[in-house]
Amino acid sequence: MPVFQGTDLLLLLALGGFIIWELAGLLSCRGKIKLPGKVFGRIISMILFMILVFVAAMRSQGDPTVRLIIFGGILLSGVLSLLLKAGLGDNGLYFNGSFIPYVKMKYYNIERENEKTFSFRMDAGRRDYVLEFPADQRELAIAYMIKGKVPDFQAYKEQQAQGRR
Repeated sequence: MPVFQGTDLLLLLALGGFIIWELAGLLSCRGKIKLPGKVFGRIISMILFMILVFVAAMRSQGDPTVRLIIFGGILLSGVLSLLLKAGLGDNGLYFNGSFIPYVKMKYYNIERENEKTFSFRMDAGRRDYVLEFPADQRELAIAYMIKGKVPDFQAYKEQQAQGRR
């Protein structure tokens, strides 16, 4: 009887794919983020993912060694996820292991601002990316957008209105 079967095999494949994706993201972003930001809900979503995989592994009737491997994969995946960074670089946005060049961004907008932080939304067509930065880095974040030729939301709306005429 094979050691890896059914749910165990699916969990191992999913965890393996996720860990490979995280490692690739770590390597691709390494040293390229100049202005680090925070991603909303990242820790909570990772905890929920780990709980889901943990529950699925506990329901497994397989070999205890396989369960131990799955638990190790869950822990490794969680640690790697916490190491993934997000922020702005010279050529674009780095977001949890993905790279989005400035040329793919339609606009940026500062949505929420207080004395400590501000929320920075970037529209990249199919997806919006939101990062939180310290308030004292507001001008630097805008400078990266200007350098990348990404318009702010008002300028984008004006360009769209002119394009329709």
